[in-house]
Amino acid sequence: MRRPVRRPPIHSVRNRAHPPSAIAHRGPGGPLQPAPLGWPTLVLRGLRRRCPSCGTGHLFSRWVRMVERCPGCGMRFEREEGFFLGVYFLNITLTQVVLMAYVTVAFVWTLPDPPMAAVLAGAAAIAILVPVAIYPACRTLWAAVHLGMQPLEPEEQADAAAFRFERGDAGPPPDR
Repeated sequence: MRRPVRRPPIHSVRNRAHPPSAIAHRGPGGPLQPAPLGWPTLVLRGLRRRCPSCGTGHLFSRWVRMVERCPGCGMRFEREEGFFLGVYFLNITLTQVVLMAYVTVAFVWTLPDPPMAAVLAGAAAIAILVPVAIYPACRTLWAAVHLGMQPLEPEEQADAAAFRFERGDAGPPPDR
């Protein structure tokens, strides 16, 4: 008796290029939503000062002034009142880590007689310069962390779509 040959299912080129899980997924009893992004993607986009949702750059008009919305996807960055308080926490925490690493290395390297004036001058310089230097990355990193913890609500997605439509680049509706 001959066994039937198992053939792989036939897929169209489109399905092979974009599997359904990479395009969108259905939320719990809800409409079609964009596929969630993984934490590594969100963190890398945040560290590179890019939009956590779409990866578009050019989010800063000046060193510390961030645009209100992403120029690519239209996502509003300040999603709720006081949203960027987390940025200050993140900025202070990272500055403290850098400062403690510097003080530890400076004391270990110069033992048994560390030059206190030089160590304190370096610590003061770090305490002033590091927060200013990492502030833009902290803003986008916090937006990425918040997006990972609390994905966009349907109202926020609709607001971003309306913004793109008013701007004139809404694009064709997604295939369902």
